[in-house]
Amino acid sequence: ERGELVREIKAGAQEADIGAALPAGYRDLWRFALASGLRLAECFLRWDQIDWEAGTITVVQKGQRDHTIPLTLEMQAILGACRGHHATWVFCYVARRTRIRGRLIWERGKRYPVTYSGMKSEWRRKVKTELDLDLRFHDTRHTRATRLLRKTGNLKAVQRLLGHADIDTTARYYAHVTLEDVREALERDDNPRRNSRRDSTG
Repeated sequence: ERGELVREIKAGAQEADIGAALPAGYRDLWRFALASGLRLAECFLRWDQIDWEAGTITVVQKGQRDHTIPLTLEMQAILGACRGHHATWVFCYVARRTRIRGRLIWERGKRYPVTYSGMKSEWRRKVKTELDLDLRFHDTRHTRATRLLRKTGNLKAVQRLLGHADIDTTARYYAHVTLEDVREALERDDNPRRNSRRDSTG
């Protein structure tokens, strides 16, 4: 993530357009990524990674570190809708046509696990090409963290969600959010003062 340009998915129409463009299965994985803030590689969940009783999910992050995050109600709803699709893997898609590659066969109408390359291809085709949006899948992670920080102002919570070992990493990419919030607050504070001065002189 070092030194990369970060973008934020706009809530509302843009987010809805992405959800509508992505096929079922791929859409579920993207919605889960947006709700959890996990990297794409961490979103290919097996059912045994989910602890429904404790309300947590554990993934393996960069450096082979275990990272556990809480299951929110939104995440539970997304995962719950995927139950029964596959015995091992959470996110699956329905094959739109029968394909044969060597000994591998994908039968039309059957469900298969979403793959890393498949998700990247769908994102490129649907989001970047069809919707013409200058967004990478990784911007989903940035969007989740940005929204959390904007809502709570708690950089430590964002660090914990993202699994950053060093809070300086979190601050480097997300501190600008609080600065923008301060700017907006100052602008709101200045406007009533200007209005009151006009009223007193008029």
